Amino acid sequence: MIDLHNHILPTLDDGARGLDEALAMAKMAVGIGTTIMAATPHRFMKGREIVSDVIHARVDALQRELDSREIPLRLLPGSEIPFGPDVVDGLREGRLVRIGGATGTHALIETPFEAIPGTAISVLDQLADAGIGVVLAHPERNEEVQQNLAFVESAAALGAILQITSGSVLGAFGPLAQATAKAIVERSEWQVIIASDAHWAHDRTTDQLRAASTRVAEWIGDAARAEWMVSDGPSSCISPLI
Repeated sequence: MIDLHNHILPTLDDGARGLDEALAMAKMAVGIGTTIMAATPHRFMKGREIVSDVIHARVDALQRELDSREIPLRLLPGSEIPFGPDVVDGLREGRLVRIGGATGTHALIETPFEAIPGTAISVLDQLADAGIGVVLAHPERNEEVQQNLAFVESAAALGAILQITSGSVLGAFGPLAQATAKAIVERSEWQVIIASDAHWAHDRTTDQLRAASTRVAEWIGDAARAEWMVSDGPSSCISPLI
């Protein structure tokens, strides 16, 4: 399996609080069959920007720690990027981190939990025109999407891959997020993948992808498509890199 959204890099954002926790998260992921994780810290955290050079350095450092302990997990750089006026130019020019780094084909764009910016569809349209694929993070947790799927429908029409979170599927974020995740995966014409958005080793963990895929298979009656959401689907976003 491949996990394209998580916060495994230690002490960088609101995710892993140290190396020991990052290693525990990696072991949990490997334990359920995850082989690749794109480490995607928040672009902004507590008023500071987590820049490309820092992300790449931290990914390299954690990869060395994994390799030295023979933990068979490959890390890729990434960033969880909120909508903003400089997103298109930042990704085009390489100042912002695509999934997999400079040669990546997709970027993880964060759906806010509350109001969707009025410019969001325009940004997605411009990214499509620039040839940059979008993985739209956790739309099912947005309060507007929970009432109406219009934004998701527009995003999907522009080619966005919809990333739902394993915790949403399993009910960790409440019935509205779970019901919205179910409504999204039931739309067979949309490209949907599942990621962990894992933050820690004790909660919001890296080991829920398989359980979430199984639950989705029960919802939609299509085990092959549910498996695609944690394997070939995310793989298609990083295929030049693997």
